[in-house]
Order: sequence, then structure tokens, then C-alpha cells
Amino acid sequence: MRCAAWIAAALLLTACGTAEPATTETGPTASGTGAAPPSETATAAAPDQERVARAFVAFARGDRDRPPADTPVELYLGGHRTRTLTSSGLGDRQAWETCPEGGHFAGRVCPGSALEVLRQHAGAVALAARPPTNSCVPAAQTLAAATVNLTPTGVTSCLDYWLVQLVVDDGQVTAVNLVQFEP
Repeated sequence: MRCAAWIAAALLLTACGTAEPATTETGPTASGTGAAPPSETATAAAPDQERVARAFVAFARGDRDRPPADTPVELYLGGHRTRTLTSSGLGDRQAWETCPEGGHFAGRVCPGSALEVLRQHAGAVALAARPPTNSCVPAAQTLAAATVNLTPTGVTSCLDYWLVQLVVDDGQVTAVNLVQFEP
């Protein structure tokens, strides 16, 4: 009985940021050092959605001039729509910066940008059809319509963990949601 309590406590202490639901990784190191194995409910993104997600990550990291979109893109922070990025602004990485009313998001000063989060993460990015189910990602901040969910691999702290959700329609990104843990 005492052993079971210790195991439960250890699982609670390590649950944040270690349960990766992804089945596909993209980035400089596909090994995803430090990442836990995929959860049992993980589902791979469809091949066309995976292609779009990889192109989006490449755009965020400066390896492409334009994102995989040519229609306006809805920008969200924590599941709340902040604005619409026009078609003419898609190639301007600074135009992807957004902020909710009040000027703060997840305990951070605005603006926030899914592109910046992806660019700053030097490791691999995991791709999945469903959002992760761990304590670092509040379910209320996720988009049910998201078709691709991007998370960092090798991150062991909720403070460093993030989720970028893409809504992909007809081979194009139509919405982007950034979720970050609030300390």
C-alpha cells in the first residue's frame, strides 16, 4: 500500500510535460531526447495535414518564405480568437504576433506568436491529430477544430511546454492556436 502511494506521487510529480501524445516528429533531432513514448490515445496526423504542419514549422523557422496558406488565418491564444491575419500579411512573420485584451497571455507580456515559439525551440517538434492530455495543457484552451497539434519534444517542465494547434482545410492553414502553461 505504501509503495503504491510513492508510485502515485512520483507519477504526479513527473506528469507535467513528459506525456507526449505525438506519433510523428519533425526537427533537427527526431529522437526527441527526454520525451516519453506516445500515449495510447495518440493518433498520427493524416499525411496531407502532416505535410502542411511540416511546411508551417519550416516557415516559422525561416526555411520557407510563406506559410502553407493563401487565405486569411484566424489567430488564437489559449483558445480565444485574437484577430484575423489577412492574406497579404501571411509572409510577414511579425504580423503573426498577437495579444488578447489586457496585454497579457499565460503570465507573459504580449505579443505572443506561435511562429516565435516554434522558432525558439531548437529540438524536434512532435505532430499529432489530437492535443496532448497532460497537466501542462488546459483542455479549455484547446481548439476542438484543430487537425494538427504540435508540441516540443524533450521538455520536462510545464513552463517550457507549449502547444501550437493548426486547423488545416484543403491543404492550407486556416487557424492557429498557441497554448502555453501559466505559472
